[in-house]
Amino acid sequence: MKSRRKFSKDPKIKLVSIEEFLENSGYLIDAKQHLWKGKKHPSMGGYYYKFTSDKLMIIAYGYMMTNYGNSASEKLDYIEVAIRDGTTEYDLFNKRIALFQAYKNEHKRSKKADDYIKQLIESMKLLPKYKKPQASEPKNFEEYLVETGYKTPFDSLLNKYVVFDVETNGTRKANDDLLSLSIYDPSTGICFNRLFPLDLQPLVLTGWIHGITDKQLSNVSHMTQKEVEQIINYFHLKDKVLLSFSGGKGTFDYTFLINYCKRHNLYGFEDLQYENIKSLLPTAGFGYEGQMTKDNLCRLFGIDGVQEIHSSQNDCILEWKLFEKIKDGNLFFINNRLYKFSEEYIVPVSHLNSNPEMARIAKINIPHIIAHCTEVYKYAFPKKIVGLIKKFPTNITGIALENGINAELDVDEQDNYIFLAKNKRNVEYVGSLESNIQEIPIETQKDGTIKSLDSKNDEFIAEVNAVTKLVTENLKTVFEYIKTEIFKDEKIKSQELCISDDRKVLALCDLSSDTKVMEIKTRPIRLDDNMNVGTFLARQLFYESKGRDVYLLSVDIQRHMNNKGEFITDSVGVIIYNVSLIIME
Repeated sequence: MKSRRKFSKDPKIKLVSIEEFLENSGYLIDAKQHLWKGKKHPSMGGYYYKFTSDKLMIIAYGYMMTNYGNSASEKLDYIEVAIRDGTTEYDLFNKRIALFQAYKNEHKRSKKADDYIKQLIESMKLLPKYKKPQASEPKNFEEYLVETGYKTPFDSLLNKYVVFDVETNGTRKANDDLLSLSIYDPSTGICFNRLFPLDLQPLVLTGWIHGITDKQLSNVSHMTQKEVEQIINYFHLKDKVLLSFSGGKGTFDYTFLINYCKRHNLYGFEDLQYENIKSLLPTAGFGYEGQMTKDNLCRLFGIDGVQEIHSSQNDCILEWKLFEKIKDGNLFFINNRLYKFSEEYIVPVSHLNSNPEMARIAKINIPHIIAHCTEVYKYAFPKKIVGLIKKFPTNITGIALENGINAELDVDEQDNYIFLAKNKRNVEYVGSLESNIQEIPIETQKDGTIKSLDSKNDEFIAEVNAVTKLVTENLKTVFEYIKTEIFKDEKIKSQELCISDDRKVLALCDLSSDTKVMEIKTRPIRLDDNMNVGTFLARQLFYESKGRDVYLLSVDIQRHMNNKGEFITDSVGVIIYNVSLIIME
C-alpha cells in the first residue's frame, strides 16, 4: 500500500513505502552502478541512488534549455524517498531471496536464478546499518563566531556595512533548503558562520558547489528566535547595510534567508536594509553572458582567495574585497574590457548607448531627442540578383558594405587614430572577461574590399568580398543620388570626429560634409507609428549632426530559413531617410 504522508513542501519529493520503492527499483538491481556521490556535477537525464541509516532515495534528473536556447543544463525532476524502519526493508529482501531460492530448487540448472540471488544479496549489503535520527543540541551563539583575519583598511567604510552570503540546495527560493549562512563584519573581521539541517530535501544536492555534506548537517540544529536577536544585536544590523552578491534580480540570498525564517516562525531579518553589490557593476556586452560571476570579477581585479569549492564565509570576504574595488561605481565595459572612468575621458556615443550607467558616471546631461524620419529615396534589388546575396554572421557584413560604399563614393577618410588612442589612455584598464565571440581579424582596403589577416579565413573573406562587390555594383543609382542630391557634389568625408560642446561625448560620422551628415545602417531601421527612430539611434544622430542636415541610409536584407536550416535571401533594398531632430527639455 502506498504511503500518503507528505515528506516536505517540496513538490518534487515523492514519499513511497519501502515495498513500493524496492519494487520500482527492481530491488536495487542496478544501484551499485548509480550510487550518488555528491561531489560531481549530476548528469542530464541521469538517475542516482542514495541510502542512509534511515532513508532510501532515488534522485532523477532531466534537462532544461538556458542562454536563450543555446545551452542545456541539468534539472531536478524528482526525488523518491522511502523511510526505513530497520526491519521491513530486510524482510522484503529476504522474502525475495526465498522466492527465487524456491524457484531454483525446482529448476536445478537455472543459472539466472543463482545470479539474481547473488545480486539481491549484494544490493542488500548496500544498505547502511539502520539508525533512528537524533535531534541535535543547539550551540551557544559565540561558538558560531570566527575571526577571519581581514579588516577593511578604508576608514570611510567602518561600521556602515556587513556582508552576508548563503549556500543553498538549489535555486528554487521557496522549495530548496538553506544550507548555510555567514555574516561578516569588515570593521572587526568577525564572521558569524553556521550550517542548517535539511528540512525540505532529504539529501544535499549541491555539494559539488560548496562541499557541504549530509554528515555535516546531521549534527546541527535550526536557528531560534533568540539566536536571530543575538545576531542583529551583535552586528548592529539595524544600523548597517547588509551587502550580498546576489542573482535573481538581486534578491537571491535575501529571499532564501527570509523564506527559511518564515518556515520556522522567525522574524527580524525582514526589516533590515539590503543592497546588492552587483548593482555597482556595469552591464557586460553581448557575448559575455554568464561571465559576471564573483569568481571571475575577483580574478579580474587581482583579488586572492578564489576557491573551486565555495563556502559562505570565504565568499563573504571575497565579496567585501570586491566591494572595496567597485564602491565608487565608476566602471564600464568596452566589449569585454573593463575600465575605470576619469573626467578627462570623452565618451564615444556608442559606449553611451551600450552602457546605461555611463551618463551617470560621466555626469552627462543627455537631452530628450526625437528623430523624425521622412523617406526620400528607395531602391529594390532585381530578383535575379537577390538570390546571390548573403548576410554573414557578426558585424562583418556591415564593415564590408560600409567600406565598399566608401570606395564607390571616393570619400576622404579622416585619421583619428592619435586622438582616439590618447583619449583611451585617460581611463584605467582593469582587466578582460573571456569572450564567447571569435573575431575574424581583417583590414579594410581602399578598393572597397577587406583583407583577411589569418589565412584560414581567406575563403570566407573572399566570399564576403564577392557579395560586397555584387551589392555595390547594383547601387550605382543610389551612389549617384547621394553624391548629387544629398551632398550636392561636396567632398564627402568618412569617420569625421565630432565632439559635443561640453566635451563629454564624441561621435564618428559614417559620411559627412560641411552641411550634411549621413549614418549608414546595414539593417532595417525600426520606426514607431510616428516615423520616429529609437532612443539610441536618435542620440547617435544628435551627437553627429552638429547643426547639419541629417540623413539615414538603411540596407535591408530580408531572409528566411528553409527546412534544411539554410538562410535564403528574400529581398534586398535601400532606403534613405531625411531626419529632423527635435530637442526636448
